[in-house]
Amino acid sequence: MGNKRVFIAVDISDEARRWAAAYIDDLTRAFPKSGIRWVPPENMHLTLRFLGDTPEERIPMIAAELSRLVRDVEPITVATGENASFGGRVLVIKIDDPDRKLADLKGRIESVCCKSGLEPETRKFDPHLTLARIKRPGAAPELAAKHKNSRIEPVESTIREIVIYESRLDPRGARYIPLHRIPLKA
Repeated sequence: MGNKRVFIAVDISDEARRWAAAYIDDLTRAFPKSGIRWVPPENMHLTLRFLGDTPEERIPMIAAELSRLVRDVEPITVATGENASFGGRVLVIKIDDPDRKLADLKGRIESVCCKSGLEPETRKFDPHLTLARIKRPGAAPELAAKHKNSRIEPVESTIREIVIYESRLDPRGARYIPLHRIPLKA
């Protein structure tokens, strides 16, 4: 057995995926030669914890611990929030978590990860949906400005499960393969 590059995430609703696809289509029509790598809607998710290279034999144990952890967690409703960018290189839509239920779930997952021997996450949790990565700094300033200044109607997603994904890197972009789907309380 080897290692797999894995992360823990939640999926967005089909409605949010359709909305994101339409929004990306609008931006790509307005800026066709922008030097941007867009995230395909089927790859869109909210990352809760990146595990990195993880021994394959540990993944089922982590899934079992997560299953015990979330069996009392009710489904969580979140919505798309404001448009932003991280470092001018990643275009995102922030996720509104007004009751902090997603943040609480993230904290629970973090505790499982630390108990399983992973180093604690040092970055502040900032839930977001990644839309695109700018390949070269400053390559698309007009596009980044339009994205940041666009006002969008919130689109809700109800989270009913967490997913352990494998990330397989490919020259055309990453592919995400679900390894374990772990339902929240029904």
